[in-house]
Amino acid sequence: METGSELIAVDSDLPDGVTVADVVRSDGLVAPAIWSSRAGEVEVHQEALAWALSELSFERSYAQVLQFIRSVSGLMKFYSQIGSPSLDGIGLRKLVQDYILARHRGDDDLNWKPLARDGLKAQVRHIVAFSDFCQREFGYLPLLGKSTVPLPPPSRSQKSFWKLMACNETDFFSHLAIRRESPVIDIRIPGRARTKGGAKGFSGMSEEVAWNLIDAEQNDTFKAIWLLGFFGGPRLSESLNLWICDVLPGNYRTTFFPGDIFADLPLVVIANPWTSRWCGKIGEERTTRSDFLKNTFGLVPRPQMAESDNGINRGKTAGFKGIRQTNDTGEMRQIFWASERAAREFESLIVRVIQKRSRMPLARRHPFLFVNTDPRRPEIQGDMLAMSNVKKAFVRAVNRIGEIPFRSRRSPHGMRHFYSDLIRRLVGGDVGSVQVCLGQRSRLSQHDYGTLDMAAMRHALAAGTRN
Repeated sequence: METGSELIAVDSDLPDGVTVADVVRSDGLVAPAIWSSRAGEVEVHQEALAWALSELSFERSYAQVLQFIRSVSGLMKFYSQIGSPSLDGIGLRKLVQDYILARHRGDDDLNWKPLARDGLKAQVRHIVAFSDFCQREFGYLPLLGKSTVPLPPPSRSQKSFWKLMACNETDFFSHLAIRRESPVIDIRIPGRARTKGGAKGFSGMSEEVAWNLIDAEQNDTFKAIWLLGFFGGPRLSESLNLWICDVLPGNYRTTFFPGDIFADLPLVVIANPWTSRWCGKIGEERTTRSDFLKNTFGLVPRPQMAESDNGINRGKTAGFKGIRQTNDTGEMRQIFWASERAAREFESLIVRVIQKRSRMPLARRHPFLFVNTDPRRPEIQGDMLAMSNVKKAFVRAVNRIGEIPFRSRRSPHGMRHFYSDLIRRLVGGDVGSVQVCLGQRSRLSQHDYGTLDMAAMRHALAAGTRN
């Protein structure tokens, strides 16, 4: 069968009903999919397959994506079991509530064992994410209205119950609200009516929320990380792997990235923490970062710190997933700014960050850009900023502006999702351009890179970021 322009190989020997089974794309990629089989006729659920492929493209593991698909498949099986009725908004809400309760109690007919509360939470989150994807990518009406998902009462402490309910309050599904002008809809899951026109919205945080969070931040170091995360798109771990020499004036672009047209915007490079030969001196390419750290500071790259020196630096570990290089010699890529305003603010802010860093003795023991600046703890000032500290700071930042952490992607990784949505708008949805800006080495889109017009992408970004 076909999905888009890509062929999918399938196994037609499936039982009747709703089944999860692998598909193999023409390029060899394996993805889990939801199948409906009845009287010898087999049909794949296209939206769920598109979701699986999308999640794999963002470097989700197969095992994670399989869990997502199984959650949606469970809801579909439950819907089929109750006779696949037409549902209005109230009926849709009740369907999910009844499904969650069925998973809690177990169901012999569907071979479901009772799920604990963590399992129920995961089910709800997966269904929410799938509905978000369908609304964003296909323009479908959202799945559910504003409602509470009443999980079963706690078996132990009330404290754990209220902690859980904090993320299941009245607007848990508010971002999935059915339009009130259509109170009754003849609807089947997963097929849903399409909305009319309109641009695709952000999948999580809005631009207003992003700027509110940045503007309310008083700590220069965290503010610089938020600016970079929202409008430059690195993973948080990539930001923590930055060296001082990785932030440069824009005129260095012609040296490292010929053809780059953003010479008036600050240059931030993401370098391979082991094998990159950019260590701060142009033309000096004899030493790798790994060797430089060992010989100059007696350190290993941050992704390895949990494994070295008997774990003494475990708290300073910052991972690295690999990048799609735009400078092969230096084994690094540049940040593509999605906002001129953000780039300008970062440029002025990073000067203060580096100046403050230079006054801290501990900062002389390593080359990493972002350091602890907590005045209450002078003994760690200048030391490498830990991942846990940044995550806690982000939660405080979200609370500071009256938002709820981790809801609708109000999370550190949500900054990268926000950037992805913003870049997708700027480049007109071109998959290859989006993944170059994200620095991804996805197997799904390697065929896109061969035809990607880098010059066209840069000019599209220039037109969008300077509006």
